[in-house]
Amino acid sequence: MWGPRLRRSVPRLEGRWVSTEREEAPGAAAAADAAAGAAPDPAHGAAPDAGAGAAQDAAPGGDDAAAQAGGDDAARLAGLESQLAEAQARLAETEAQLQRTQADFANYRRRMMQEQQRWGDRAMARLAADLLPVVDNLERALAALEPVANAQDGRAGDDRPAGPAAGAGLKAFAEGIRLTLRQFLDILAGHGIRPIEAVGRPFDPHFHEAVGHVETDAVPEEHVAVELQRGYTFKDEVLRPALVQVARRPAQGDADVPPRAVTDEEDEEDTEHGQGRGH
Repeated sequence: MWGPRLRRSVPRLEGRWVSTEREEAPGAAAAADAAAGAAPDPAHGAAPDAGAGAAQDAAPGGDDAAAQAGGDDAARLAGLESQLAEAQARLAETEAQLQRTQADFANYRRRMMQEQQRWGDRAMARLAADLLPVVDNLERALAALEPVANAQDGRAGDDRPAGPAAGAGLKAFAEGIRLTLRQFLDILAGHGIRPIEAVGRPFDPHFHEAVGHVETDAVPEEHVAVELQRGYTFKDEVLRPALVQVARRPAQGDADVPPRAVTDEEDEEDTEHGQGRGH
């Protein structure tokens, strides 16, 4: 009698029991979560303390990474500064070496130019020394020809027909020699070769070579009275000294005597006599 009725009532009880579990489930889940300390569902409201706790947990690890990165950057910067200092030191050394090389090269060029100049000067001096005898011969020819030409020119009024023509020819010839000699001397002067002034100058053994004395009052004593051969210089160097006779004061009472050359033998005799009179 109870069996069928009981079977009909069981489904109703099962449905009521299931619905009761569904109603009580949210509250139980919330209580369980609160008891466990878990974060509620975002749909029911997020707890701000949970995110802050996670950030605080992650902060010590981030600081360590930043500190490590900063240390790496400092080490890299120190390495770059060291490389820069080494590069600057090498650059300074290279610049100093370049300056020394340039100075050495400039000194070498100057020495080579000076050496070339000396070679050229020596060659010019040898050439000039070979040409000076030609100048001497031109001067001697002119000195010998001028008196003859003047004498022939003075005889222009003679009855001899050859007189005027001969005088004019010799005079023209002497003038040609004079012009040639002047041109020759100008060329030598252009290359730094110049004659030595002698007559009337104080005797200087560096520029003059004495071959005797002359008793005269025309020039002061120990001055050059006669030039026998002209001397020449080349750029402040003596190519050839001038051959000269040096003035000597005439003896007492011979002031009116014309100049007379005194040989070296006479100088030696006068010296010996003077020494004998002194004894």
